Amino acid sequence: MERGVSKIDGVVNSNVDYIAETLSFEVADENESGVLSQVKQEKAAI
Repeated sequence: MERGVSKIDGVVNSNVDYIAETLSFEVADENESGVLSQVKQEKAAI
C-alpha cells in the first residue's frame, strides 16, 4: 500500500501504520485533489 501510494505523481511522502490501521501521505499543493482520488483508487485495489 505504502509503495503504491508513494508512486502516485504529487505524493511527497507516505506512511502506513498497520497497528493503528492508518495511511498518511503528504501531497504537493498544486495537485491535491487529483492525488486524493488516485489514493482512493489505490486503496480500493487492495
